[in-house]
This record gives sequence, structure tokens and C-alpha cells, in this order.
Amino acid sequence: MKNYSLSDLVAMDTLQLIQDSFSKTIGLDTIIIDETGTSLTPETDALNLRSFTMPDYMLDIKELSAPINVDGKLLGTIFAGQVLTHPISHSHYIELARKFSIDPETFSRQLQSVKFLSEDEYHTMLEFVTNFANIIQSIAKSNLVIMAANSEIEHAAQMKSDFLANMSHEIRTPMNAVIGMAEMALRQDLPEEARDYILQIKASGKSLLTIINDILDFSKIESGKMVITETNYEIMSLSNDIINVVMTKIGEKDIELIVETNPTLPYSLYGDDVRIKQVLLNIAYNAVKFTESGAVTIDIDYETTEDGINLIVRVRDTGIGIKEEDLPNLFESFSQLDSKRNRNEEGTGLGLAISNQLVKLMNGKLFVLSEYGKGSEFGFIIPQKVADMTPSVALTTESSIKVASMISNHYVADSFQLKMEQFELEYTACSNLTQLQESVKDGANFVFVEYPYYNEQMKEFMKAAPSVEFIILTDFRYDICVDYNAKILKKPATSYALANIFNHETHTNHKECDTYEYFEAPEAN
Repeated sequence: MKNYSLSDLVAMDTLQLIQDSFSKTIGLDTIIIDETGTSLTPETDALNLRSFTMPDYMLDIKELSAPINVDGKLLGTIFAGQVLTHPISHSHYIELARKFSIDPETFSRQLQSVKFLSEDEYHTMLEFVTNFANIIQSIAKSNLVIMAANSEIEHAAQMKSDFLANMSHEIRTPMNAVIGMAEMALRQDLPEEARDYILQIKASGKSLLTIINDILDFSKIESGKMVITETNYEIMSLSNDIINVVMTKIGEKDIELIVETNPTLPYSLYGDDVRIKQVLLNIAYNAVKFTESGAVTIDIDYETTEDGINLIVRVRDTGIGIKEEDLPNLFESFSQLDSKRNRNEEGTGLGLAISNQLVKLMNGKLFVLSEYGKGSEFGFIIPQKVADMTPSVALTTESSIKVASMISNHYVADSFQLKMEQFELEYTACSNLTQLQESVKDGANFVFVEYPYYNEQMKEFMKAAPSVEFIILTDFRYDICVDYNAKILKKPATSYALANIFNHETHTNHKECDTYEYFEAPEAN
């Protein structure tokens, strides 16, 4: 630090405390000034500086003061007022008043405000003032050393961040080229073995690109260059993008993706949807990564505020969970918990650290709940402005809707039940074909059937009820054939997709096929 002042090195409240303590100790007015003579602190006991109208040497007035120096530089002075070291008789000050044409009464009041000290007392007091100045000097010196060290640390951190950012850019360009060339090669007619090799190159390239992007984001955050860019966006569109990406991440795992989105969420919000999506994908990826079976649930909700809404997002999983003692270390950079257990999982350990910082930049907070061995819940709350308060999902049809379903997976069944309650629809959950047939007789005009139940008996029942809209719930990984009077809805069954069906806005997904491949239907309860 080349240029610094006393106020840069010592807090004002600390200077004031030293000044007041010193004044009470010695019984004299006190003030601390900087190198220009400007007061740094309010005067103690209303000190009247330099109040005499004649030269000090005529009265033998002396000042009690001591300089405050740091590394040979004068930063200020502690000033304890003026004292008389020799008594002045009445006749003497009358004589002086007349000599300098000063009103005797005014001169008398001035003299009475000045403390008298003997020479010994004066020197003792002067030493006392000097000691207090040395205390301030010591504090200032220590803080100067700390500030200089912090400046070096900040400079080193900036250099590191700049290096990471530059290297990330340099590596990302050829890595994108590798991935692009791999994609072009996969379009060619290749031997199966060569295709497998290129698929591995592409997958590895994408993994490396993800790591590079994490490092780049981390370096931007550390250097203060991360910018939050706000714009209007649709929450349902964001949710749909998330679903498509997370589904590919699930792959062949035995995991149901459940998406719960409050249908009354405002249609259009104002915020940084890119960063919100990044945070949500980070925690959703973690949920999928550490869950082998069960479900990953993405819950998007909100609460109204004076300025708009608080967007509330939760991601729950049935995975391995987190030990209680590891929770405080979750958001540390380059750290992966339970490394022995997770040694086969890829990643930099930056995802949660970046997410936490991004949420803070958006004036929100990230939270986590977990039970080791049973699963975790990560979530965040971010304030958002509302661009369009119209509900994101609404039923527009005027015809009556009565729904029945036959769903084997209890995660999907519970989610379906919740959505029907949110739509305020009459709903019956059936566990076998007989119950489903009874529901149709009772007026159910929308029937949802999970694909494992789509067998010959179900097919005959559907043909016998042409006025009922049948919707087959299928796994996102499979393309299947169904009869002409049925629609296909790939899971997860979102509120938006269901509303489109109820509003007759979804076209029939019909494929002509000669044979059907059925899953073995689970046993009905």
C-alpha cells in the first residue's frame, strides 16, 4: 500500500475510544487530528484549540501533544490541549492585557480555562501522551502489515483466477472441436467397435468440457467477474429444459423422475434463468449421481412477496445420503464427501460450491437436508420479479373432467394424486382392471394407464370404450406402439402436459405397427 492514512489503518470507533479514555485519565481536553490538521474524531470535552489572542511565549503556554508515525510517515497527532507551567499573577495579566489592548475580563476567562502544571507534572503528562500515541502507532502498524499481506493474497488469487480463466478458454476451443468431430464421425457408416470407441471419445470429451466450464465459472466468481443477467423467462419452459437434460443423465438407472410444479406459478418471471437452470441442474445431477434406484423429485413452488415472489426449488432423492458430520463441508471447493464410497463418480467437487455462490449473487440461499443411507434434499430460494402474473398452467375446457388411473409405481402414483388435487378434479386411483372398468362406468372420461398394464385385456377394454380418452404412461427411453384411440404420455407426467391433455391440445401419438412388445405387468394389490 503506497498511499494510506491513519483512518485507513485504525477504525474511527477505536480512535474515539482511545481519545475518550485518555481524556478522562488525565483530565484534559483531547483530540486526534490527521497529518493535515483535520480532526478525525469529535472533540472530547469541547476542546477550544488555540484560543489565545497573544503569543504563547508571553505566557509560557505549552502544548501537550505527540505525533503518530508509521514507517517514518506522519499520519496524525494526539493533542491534549494547552497548559501553563508558571503561574501568572493578577497584576501581570492586567499588565499584559493593557500592553496588547485585550479586554482584561476576556483575558481572565481564557486563562482560567487553561490547566496549570508544574514542570515535572508537564513532562510526566507529556510522556503519558506519547505512550498513547505509541499505542495508536502500534495498532496502525499491525493493521498495515495485515493489509499489505491481504493485498498480496488478493493479488495472488487474482493471478490464479486469471490463469484458470485463460487456460479454460484455451482448452475449451480444441475440446469443442474434438466433440464436434466425434459427432460427425458417428454419422458415418462405422464398424460397431469403431462406433463404441468414438462414443467413448465423445462422452469423455463432454465430461472434460463440464469440468472446464466449472473451473471457468469458479474463477469468474473468485475474481468478481461473474455477472447476473436478468431477463423475462417462462418457468414452464425452464422446467421442460431441465427435464430433458436430467432424463438423459438418468439413462438406464432404475430411477423415476418426478416433477412437481405449482400450476399457479406466474407465467413469466424476471431473473437470470441461465444461472437458475445451472444451479438446478447441478443439484439434480448430484441427486441422480448418488441414487441407484427409487426416485429423484424436482419440486418447483413459490411464495408471494411485496416485490414479486420467492422462487422455491427442491430436489429430493432416495440415494445414499450425507453423514451429519460432512454437512458443514458440502460447499467447499474441490471437495468430494465420502471419497472412498464415491471414488467411481466423476467431478471436480466444484458444483455445489459454484451453486452456492451463484445463489448468493442472486440474493438467495441454498439449503440441504439429508439422512445418511436414506436420501437427501437440496434446494434454494431466490427472489424473482414477476413479468406476467397469469398462472402458468390452467384448465380451459368447459366440459366436465373425471379421471381414473392404473399406476404401479408408487412414486408416480403419489405425484399423480397430488396433481389431480391441484387441478381440483374428481379422481380415482385403481389397482386392477375391474376397478378401472367400474370407474369408467361411473363416468371417468380420462383414463391413465401405466405401460406395464398395457396388455391384451387392457387393449380389449380400451376398444370397448371409444368415448374415453386413454393415455398410456411410458418410460422416456422407449418408443412404443398403441391403439389408435390412445395417446402416449412419456414420464414424468408434468402439470403442463396433463393440462394439455385435459384441454385437448395434445395430438394422438399413434404408430402403425404389427406386433406389440409388452412388459410383464406387476401384480395388482
